[in-house]
Amino acid sequence: MIKYSIVTENDLDSVARLFLEVYSGLLKKVFRKLPNRDFIKDVMQLYLDAAQQGFIIAKDKGKVVGFACGVKNVRDLWKQALKPGRFLKFFFTPRQIFIMPPSFSHIFHAHVPLMGVSKKYRMEGIGLKLSDKIISFFEKNKIKTIYFQIPNNLVDTYVRHGCEILKRKKGWTVMRKKV
Repeated sequence: MIKYSIVTENDLDSVARLFLEVYSGLLKKVFRKLPNRDFIKDVMQLYLDAAQQGFIIAKDKGKVVGFACGVKNVRDLWKQALKPGRFLKFFFTPRQIFIMPPSFSHIFHAHVPLMGVSKKYRMEGIGLKLSDKIISFFEKNKIKTIYFQIPNNLVDTYVRHGCEILKRKKGWTVMRKKV
């Protein structure tokens, strides 16, 4: 049975491992060498610090099989990224795959930059349940508009659930849902 909970620091290593599984194809295109798990764990820590209660995982028998991260305000994410000790770590990386640029911050009410489900668990509704939990988190925080950055192969699913297409990028689509 799948159980859903808020990410804790103890979960970050498992989330980083799953992130590398889910996003390995994209990461290989962006980086010359696939980032190691410690770097990804640092990125997940950044999201945990910025997302507060909006970073959710799905577990099956204690194993992380899915994750979704919702950030109420992209500027908060950048504030976390620019803190002393973090800035240099992210400055020399293609951070656009991890953080929306600050030039877009003014238009985002909320953003779901990361979501993934283990290949073994896909097509079981876990991603949809994670999306629903993130949307509920935003609704509780009185956020009216949510932006998703999703792979192109999932566009139809998000359209069926009330999202509209805003922009297509290479392999990705930015979508919006009003709640």
